[in-house]
Amino acid sequence: MGRLRTEDGGQCCLGVACEVGEELGILPHIRYDDSLHEWGYDTVSESGLYHFEYEVLPYPLWSAIGLTSENPDFVMSLDLAYKAEMEPDYTDEDGTDHSYTDYPRSEAATEWNDEYEASFPVIADMLEEFGCE
Repeated sequence: MGRLRTEDGGQCCLGVACEVGEELGILPHIRYDDSLHEWGYDTVSESGLYHFEYEVLPYPLWSAIGLTSENPDFVMSLDLAYKAEMEPDYTDEDGTDHSYTDYPRSEAATEWNDEYEASFPVIADMLEEFGCE
């Protein structure tokens, strides 16, 4: 998806995390930027610059909840892959074969969500089980 929220209301896993950040008072309410045609947040970067963020987790959120970056890598165990009904034996878009021997695997949160179609609860389970890298 590549966006925290789309015009039709769709969200990536990071967009869901941002909603929680709003509820906790870490982030301001999401707003639509007419010039960019994007939903996002008025926020401050890690270097202290103010900007409008619409593609990744805003710094105040990821730092407050103990993540290591704006799109952290999460580890999936083989047990969790089976629990999530994700097929551990597959061929990716590049033609690379993967099997159960590839687990545990580390991928960016957005990759698990967008490319591998891991659900939001599965991504939360990964975070609880392993944290992030």
